[in-house]
Formats: sequence, C-alpha cells, structure tokens
Amino acid sequence: MNVMSSSSVPNLESLFLRAATTASRFVESPNAENTTQLNDILGQIIRSLTIDSTVRFSLHSHNLIALIQYAPAVLSANSTAPTTRSKIYQLLFHLSMNNTRLRRYMSSDLELCEPVFHSLKLSISEQLGPQNLIDILRLMQALTYEKCVTLGVWANDLISFLMSEICQEPEPEWMPYCIAILCNLASRSKSVCNRIKKSSSYKPFSRRVMKLLAHDSRIVVVSSLVLIGYLEEKIRDMVYCSKNIHETFQCVFNVLTMGDGDCLMTRHIASDLLRRLVVSDTPTISSVPVITSTGKDIMSYSFFPRCIQQTAELLVTLDPRLEESTKIYDLLLAFCSLPQLQSPTCSEILKCPPTENRLTTPIIVCCMDELRNDVLDVMTAQLCAHIAEFQLVSNPIILQMSRPPVQRTDHVPNWSIHGVAVILQLLKLLAVAKDLSRSHKERYWKLLKDERLIPLLGYAIAYGEAQMVSSALEIYTHCAQHHTFNSRWLGDLVASCSIAKRLQEVASPANTTGSASLTRDRRSLRDSISPQDTDIQSMIKTEDRETMKAIDEILQKVRTNEIQAKDLKTSEMLLTYERKIALMQDRERELEMLVKAKDQALQHNERLRQQYKNGFGRTEQNEEERTLLRKSVEENEKLKEANAMLRIETDAVRRALEERNEALKKELIQIRQECTDLNTEIVEERELVVAARNLSDDLKKKLHLASETALQRQSELDEVIRDNTQLTADIKKLKFDMAEAKKKHDEDMSKLNSDILKQAASLEKLNRESRDMKEQIAQKDNELAMVNEQLTSLKQFGVRTQAELEKAKKVKEDILKLVSDLNIRIKSNSSVNVSNLVPVRNVIVVISHHFLLLDWRDIQIDAHLLHEWLPRLSTRIESASSVPIVSALLRLCSVMFAMVGTLLCSICANISSIPPGSLSGF
Repeated sequence: MNVMSSSSVPNLESLFLRAATTASRFVESPNAENTTQLNDILGQIIRSLTIDSTVRFSLHSHNLIALIQYAPAVLSANSTAPTTRSKIYQLLFHLSMNNTRLRRYMSSDLELCEPVFHSLKLSISEQLGPQNLIDILRLMQALTYEKCVTLGVWANDLISFLMSEICQEPEPEWMPYCIAILCNLASRSKSVCNRIKKSSSYKPFSRRVMKLLAHDSRIVVVSSLVLIGYLEEKIRDMVYCSKNIHETFQCVFNVLTMGDGDCLMTRHIASDLLRRLVVSDTPTISSVPVITSTGKDIMSYSFFPRCIQQTAELLVTLDPRLEESTKIYDLLLAFCSLPQLQSPTCSEILKCPPTENRLTTPIIVCCMDELRNDVLDVMTAQLCAHIAEFQLVSNPIILQMSRPPVQRTDHVPNWSIHGVAVILQLLKLLAVAKDLSRSHKERYWKLLKDERLIPLLGYAIAYGEAQMVSSALEIYTHCAQHHTFNSRWLGDLVASCSIAKRLQEVASPANTTGSASLTRDRRSLRDSISPQDTDIQSMIKTEDRETMKAIDEILQKVRTNEIQAKDLKTSEMLLTYERKIALMQDRERELEMLVKAKDQALQHNERLRQQYKNGFGRTEQNEEERTLLRKSVEENEKLKEANAMLRIETDAVRRALEERNEALKKELIQIRQECTDLNTEIVEERELVVAARNLSDDLKKKLHLASETALQRQSELDEVIRDNTQLTADIKKLKFDMAEAKKKHDEDMSKLNSDILKQAASLEKLNRESRDMKEQIAQKDNELAMVNEQLTSLKQFGVRTQAELEKAKKVKEDILKLVSDLNIRIKSNSSVNVSNLVPVRNVIVVISHHFLLLDWRDIQIDAHLLHEWLPRLSTRIESASSVPIVSALLRLCSVMFAMVGTLLCSICANISSIPPGSLSGF
C-alpha cells in the first residue's frame, strides 16, 4: 500500500481490520448494535480516504480484501439499513476510483456489479432520494469501466433501466451517469450492443442519443459518440464520415482538455475514444502500431497542433497521482508510437510554453530529470538486486534451458515467462539509472556478468514475442560489451531450442500412428541431427559434469565454514542445491525414458514375431524388421547396462544428497533468521525514505512557490522594460522640446530683465506703503486683543449672573407664595397684631415688586433698604412671636430676607466690578 504519510498506514490498516471484524459480526447477526458499530467504523474510513483521495492500496492488504469480500453479502441482505448501504457505496467508490487493481478485483473476482444493481432496485422501490441513486450509479460507472466485468442475467434489467432513464422527459439529474454506464457496457461486450438493438425502445433511444450530442454535459456528449459508434451503422456513418470526422475529433479533444467537474471518468472515456479512432487494434505481423483510416487525415486539421498542446499541458496541471494523468500520458505515447504522427506530435509537445500556474512545460514534467529522484527512491539498488536474485534463483526456465533438448519435456509455468520479461525490463531500467547512481551502476554490471542470465536471454530470443525478442536483443548488445560474455553458449541455447521444438513435434500423438512410423521418425530424427547438434548435447553433458564439480566445491566450502552466512553468494549456493536436485531428477527421467523405450522395443519385437509366425511378413520386410530387431536388442542391452550404472550412481548420489540436505536445512534456518533481520532493517529504511519523501514534497511546494514568484517577477520586469522604453522615447522628445523652450526662454529673459528694472522702483514704493500698513495693523491687533479680553470677562460675568438670576427667580417665587400665605393667615387670624406686621408686609411687597421688575438700578437701593429694615424686622418678629400661628412664618421670612440680602449684595458687588461703559453695548 502506497500512502502519503507513514503514520496513516498503520492507522488505515487498523481501521480495515476493525471494519472487517465488525462486518463479519454484522453478516452473522445484523442487529442494531452491530449496525451502529459498522456505520461508525465505515464513517472513519471514508473520512480518512476523503482527506487524501489519491491513496493507493494493494491486493496484498489482507485486511482490506477481507473487508471488501463482505461487501456483496452486506449489499445483498434485505436487513441492511439504507445508511449502511450508503456508506458501503462511498467506501467502494473511493477504493475503486484511483486503484485500478482493486477495481478489477471487485469487478471480475467479486462480481460486485450484481449486488450493486440489487441495491439500485431497492433504492428505487424504497424511494431513498436522488443522492442515494447517484451514489449507486457512480459506483456502477467505476466498476463497469473495466473490460473484465462479468455480465449476468441482471445486465438485461440494468440495460432496460438505463435506456428508460436516458429517454425520460424531463431529464433526471442522474442521467449522465446512466449514459456513461451504458457506454462502458457497450464498449466491453458485443452482446450488450445486440441487446440494445433488440430492445423495443431502440428507435426512440437512438433518436435521443442523436439529440444528446448537443447536450451541455461533456460526459453525455462523449458517451453519446461512443454509443453511436457501436450501434446503428447509418448513424455511425453520419457522425464518423469524412465530411464530419474533423468536427468529431475537435469535439472529443475539447472534452479531453476541459474535462467535466460534475461527473467522473470523462477524460477516461474521451482518451479511449481518441485512441480507438486513431490507433488500429487489428493485430499485424509487425509490432509497430498502425494508424486507422479514420485518423489518417488528423494531421491536416488546423486544430490538431493546438489540441495536442492543450492535451500535453494536462500533464502539468493534473495531479500526477490520478488515473486521468496516466490516461493522457498513454494517449500521447500511442500517438508518438505511430510513424505518421510521431514527428508532428513530438514537435507540438516540445513547443508547449510554460503554464500560467507553474513555471514548467510538459516535456520537463515527463523528462528524466524530473522523474529521476522518484524512480531512484522507488526502485532502489537493493530492491533491484532482490528482484533479479529471486528470478535467477527460482525461475524454472534457467533449469529448463540448461538441459539437453531431449529432456525439455516439462511445460514452464506462465509466471516464469513473465519473470523473463521482468528481468529484461529491470536491465533496461538499470541501463538508464547507471549514469545517475553508483549503486545502480554496480548492480547493472554485476547482473550483466551473471551467467544465469544467458538461459533467460536464449529463451526470450527463441520463444518470446516481438517485444520480448526486441528487448532481449537490446540487452545482448549491452552484455556483448564484456569480452568474458559467453556468446557461444547463448547461440547454442538458441539453436537447441529448434531441436527441442522438433522433438516435441515428433513426440506429439498426431505424429505417432504406429510402431513402424515411430521407428522411422526416430531414425529420421537421429539422421537429421547434425554433428553440430551432437556437439551441443556433448557440451551440455560436459557442462553438467562441470556443474556437479562446482556444486561439490561449494558444498565443501559450506561444510568447512569458508562461506559465511552473510556472504552475497548464499543465493548462489541455494541455486546450486536446486540444480543438483534437478540434475538428479533429470537422470531419473532419463532412466524412465530408457525403460519405456526398452519396453516398447520388446513389444515391437513380440509383434514382429507374431506377424512372422502368422505368415504376414514378406522376405524383404521381414529382413528389415529383423535388422531393426537386432539393433533394438543391442540397444536394449546397452540400455540395461547404462540403467544399472545409473541406478548405482543414483543411490550414491541420493545418500550424499540426504546428508547435504540436512546441512543445507541448518544453513537455511540461519539464512531465514538473517532475512528477518534484514527485513527489519528494510522497514526502518523505508520509514526513512518516507520521511525523506515528505521533505522532498515540502521542497517541491517551496520550489513551486518560488517558480510562481519568479514568473510574477519576470512579468513585472517585462512591464518595467516596456515602461523604460516608453520613457526613453519621451525623454528624447522632452530634450528637443527643452532646446526649443530654452531659446524662447532666453528671449523672454531679456524682456523680463527690462521689466524687472521697471518693477523694482514700483516695488520699493509698495514696500514703503506695506510697512505703513503693517504698523497700522499692529495697532489694530492690540486693540482687538483688549476687546477680546473684555469680551471674555463679560462672558464669564454673564454666566455668573445668569446662575444668580435663576436663584433669584426661585426666591421670588417663594416670596410671592409667602406673601400670599401671609395675607391669608392674617385675614384668617383675628388675634394677630396687624400693625406689627404691616412693615414686614410692605418690605416683602417692595422686594417682590422689584424682583418682578428686575431693574438693575433699583436692586442696589433695595439692598440698602433691606439692610435698614432687617433690624426693625427682627424686632417686629419678636413682638409678633407671641402669636403661635405667625411665629414660624415670620422666622422663615427673616431667613429668606437674609438670603435675599446676601444675594442682592453679591449682585451689587458684581455690578460694581464692571468697568464703566462696558454695559453700554448691551
């Protein structure tokens, strides 16, 4: 599993383990508790996958595979809650969208399409809403994209549902997913196309598909183009004819470059359609692809260069971890593989300018300098050595090619053939990486010197396909650089393959119709073997003896501990052990073949004897058969002797082999322990590699920011250069204007000098007048300052006076109330001495009268009168105090009169402080 952060790997693995355990409990008992636990753990996994949608998983993740294997049972169960189904849809979609192997596994091995379609029918019957339906169709679109999808009876119902939804009016919001699924099915199976054509609604469906070519959604347009290509010929000829093919190409290129944000896999379908329209799928003798008749004129279209550049720019703008970028890369690679399109396509890719967001081009993104660090980080020298050593030790083709042609009767497994391709591709990778890394260079030269590589090259040249033969010959050119390379052995192995093929043809049942024909075939085969072939067999036998001697030497070194456990030749020791066993098995097979040949000869001899007794033979024929019989008897005797010797040798070798087997088992235990230690070290190194990769990602982000800044600064610099050029032209123009203006200025200066002299006299006169005016202004300023001071004092006086007047008004009101109360009480009390209160009443009336008039001139007079009357008033009050009713009132009046007197005195003091004439303006 390739995950971006090292900490998230165990986290996701633990989540997968918990989810698989919970799913198993849910399948056994779908109660509420298990449902809640399953929903919770699925929600956590979906959140983790949503954060990083480009996480890659492997089929070797046992916990993940166990979880996925429970998905069909959970989806097919009627007791599963809709929320649980919805989470299963989301999880499977996240896993299948960016993991091609998982998607193929779910489509073919698990056959998930059928339970997903069952969930689709449940969603429609239960009316779970459009979003649930879209989630199911989105998952179905991802699963049906693979060619290995298994179709069943459910596919007929699915096709009917999709066709009805596409033809439905008004158009449902999930219609783009329906037409994309139908496009995937039609592209993968001819039976689906026949099923669509036989449908009762095919005619309205075909008309609807033609109308959808003008749809707003790009995935609807490109899916309609694909469906038209697989369905009716009349419509296909209309869209893909020579008159309209250029518009079709332009439409598909536009869909490819712009994509579709609402629906997924739009670029997948567009790239597949372009590849099918341009590159022929018809197999040919040559391995070079062939251009189709539809795409032969694509270079003549005016939009082709621009579309190629826009397509190549997607390599820069798209996330390289997405499958879309891989599709774009494969499409451009397919175009470049065509001889007709190679030159124009490559030239347009090279012409691509840097994009606006990143200071890079497609060729820089795809070049080796950009990918070098990533490739070297992934394919380390230790990993390359491990892959090569595994193939050289365990691949049975090496043993098969080391045998004589007669003994090559076993069929090699398919994985060993792929192993040969792995070795060839690994050598090509090391040939490129040897100039970039010292460790890769050492591994490359060491692998070329390994003699175990020669049988693999011989098999690839003799039995391989065109691509494998080409790769093997390319590797041979590298191996031939060493003068020690055994080219003769390689040639002998390739030549022996033809002998092995002829032996297989002879041994086939079709060519063995009778004993006489078998004898003739053997004779012809024996005669057809040239002396060179005999030399090959003898050389192989000599080589076997040398191999046995080398095996004995290595085993003796192991016994004497001359070869340590940590020696890099340990794998070679294991290989020799296996080759020793293989040689013994080969000898046993030879003995069995000899015994069978002896039995056949005896049976043939017996049949001839019976024929002779019955009189069916003729003289000449009997003579030939007697001769053959004598030869067979002689060969039989020789084979008996050889068989006895081989049995003795086999017994001795078997005993020695058992002893060596015990010793090698002990060594194998030690080697496994060391492998465990090495695996631990490898895990630690991988953690360091992940940390270094994270640091590299940070540096790439910083480099990206620096590139953007540099690009911005470059644009600013270009703008400044343009401004500088404009300013230079303006300066030249200004200099010319300044020269003209200077002449005019000199003329004006002469005139101005004369005017200045005239104005100097008048200026002197004005200066004198100005000084006089300044003196007058200074006097006025002094007067103004005095007036401002007086005004300030008056404002302060006005504020104080206003406050005192407010107090006086209140006192006035109180006095008026007092007078009225006094009059009332006097009238109501006959016992009061009115004569004693008359002066008091008069004073109050006078003061009240003056307060009402509020005359400034009388206030001072009233103040003196009040001071004169206050002693008398006090006496009157004492005389009137005998009257209880008036006593309190009179005392209050005296207090108020005292306050009034004080107030009047303060007002008078304020009035007296005002300078004379200051109030004249008021």
